[in-house]
Amino acid sequence: MNKSETAALVLNHLRTVRAVERATPSVEQLKVIIRDISSGIAMDATMKSSELSGWTESDVVYAAESLGKFWARSTKQGYTGNIVGHSDLAVPTLVSTVEDFLRTYRVTPHKVKQAVKLSQVAQDPARPVQERDQAARKLDEMTQSLPRGYKPQETRTVIIPQGWERADLGRDISQSLGTVIDVSFDEQSLQRFIDRTYTVSEPMLAADHMFGLLWLTEQNMLERLLEIGPQHAGLAKVLSKAWTLMDTAVADAISALEVLVAPDALDKVSPADLAAAAAQARMLAPAELDRMHDLMVDLSGDQDSHSLQAIARRRIASLSQVAQISPQTFRPAVPWDLNHGHVTQICINAGLVTDYSQERAVAYEIRLHLTQMGLAADLDYEVGEGLKAWKMGLLEEFYSNRRLRAAGDPAWSEEWSALCATAS
Repeated sequence: MNKSETAALVLNHLRTVRAVERATPSVEQLKVIIRDISSGIAMDATMKSSELSGWTESDVVYAAESLGKFWARSTKQGYTGNIVGHSDLAVPTLVSTVEDFLRTYRVTPHKVKQAVKLSQVAQDPARPVQERDQAARKLDEMTQSLPRGYKPQETRTVIIPQGWERADLGRDISQSLGTVIDVSFDEQSLQRFIDRTYTVSEPMLAADHMFGLLWLTEQNMLERLLEIGPQHAGLAKVLSKAWTLMDTAVADAISALEVLVAPDALDKVSPADLAAAAAQARMLAPAELDRMHDLMVDLSGDQDSHSLQAIARRRIASLSQVAQISPQTFRPAVPWDLNHGHVTQICINAGLVTDYSQERAVAYEIRLHLTQMGLAADLDYEVGEGLKAWKMGLLEEFYSNRRLRAAGDPAWSEEWSALCATAS
């Protein structure tokens, strides 16, 4: 696949990635999911719950997995104990024996599996009587041999309910489920999880996205963007915007250059318009086109000057020849032929910040305001949202909205989304 085909494939992928539509839970719905998982209720039974009407299994799994990850990431206190799958306790007649053993002594999953295996042997009629008796004695020794006054280990052991194991879901989310079972969530923590996980916030196009695309291109890693999936649909959309901005800027610059180097340019176009064309095409060859711009400005001020006209015609003819023999410079392919200078000029023309000193000052101010509001726990997310608001001219509105959030107003998120949609 050549570069042109690769670029087309990657751009099409970025434009077609769509976010997965998921049900947004309420605090009460999260409580139902947590209750069922902690109580060992099977997935099938959870899905029949009236509180989760209209939900898919994917919605429920996503909510539980995300909650566990969110807590572990935000508190650095994910579950570290033992985890046993329901399939390890799958012999119905033995579940009570093994679960009693498990809950009493909180042993390792290895010991639990060993107890299950001994129990299976002890009750298998196909086994010789001597072998069954031996297995029963070993199982009895495991459950009875601990000394009187034995204190269970501090580490808990949790049991993953039926329907939630790797074999059922196709992936292992037991660590997240262990956290969901082990933690006592209050309503404030659950609401914060909902706000952080389900509030859709599309990234705003920034110079970083432009230079990120440039870096991937320079490293021959552009195809890595094909790995962007629905969970990062917002990133795909903003990178698509960055690519489109590059395409448009280069196309406009080439069009302006063609006007400038046309054989009869001076006869059909005014010097002032040619100066504007040189300024628009500047990103292609700044030094040459700056000189051309200055010359056309001088000529527009003295159009009767034969010497300036002669110089202008020579410059136009020379630039036309150079453009023909240097297509990579004067007709660059996006993004392969772009360089840092091209991207910097595109960002400046588009009003994207390339000097971050002011942005850092605004970020500091936002951080102070949010901390004073009591939202310090969400600074990692909210400072970025505040910067987006600043770039949209909505910083004061952002502060007002976050005061509503800090006061516990449940409608703050919807109001902010509506305001951003109106502003954009």
